[in-house]
Amino acid sequence: MIGLRFASDDEVVELAKQALEENLSRKQIKERIKSWRADYWRV
Repeated sequence: MIGLRFASDDEVVELAKQALEENLSRKQIKERIKSWRADYWRV
């Protein structure tokens, strides 16, 4: 689920669903992101 932080708001719901159903790895999630956004909230 860590990889989802880079997904756009439009993609995050569908990617989260796919990640849970298909047990995707962080790398696989990142490969499926089409519209990247920066992660400014990371500590």
